[in-house]
Amino acid sequence: MRCRVGCIVCPALLLLCACTPVKWTKQDTARELAYASIIAVDARQTADIRNHDDLVEKGPIARKFLGENPENVEAYFVGLGLLHYGISRSLKPGPRRTFQYLTILLNSGVVINNWRIGLNVK
Repeated sequence: MRCRVGCIVCPALLLLCACTPVKWTKQDTARELAYASIIAVDARQTADIRNHDDLVEKGPIARKFLGENPENVEAYFVGLGLLHYGISRSLKPGPRRTFQYLTILLNSGVVINNWRIGLNVK
């Protein structure tokens, strides 16, 4: 049920946000691609939790949607990427840049921590 709701809400939110006419630059695209790359790594690491009996998902939002032993990881992270893009598209240039850099930094920290505790990208 959780995935179905997210699969409906995320695209609807994306369409709503993407309709806002705000100038988009090549730098915005580069930051979105950086964010997408980072969450792709995070997705693979999150999926790897299932291979470790001693690890559970600790992120409060991901845990709510995926559970302690993550299921539907790919759908969750695709939705997350679409939501991020929609929010980025709806923001004015200054706040957009800040949002993108902060989320890249935050998720980079998550990926580094996941690597330190032994989660792999396979």
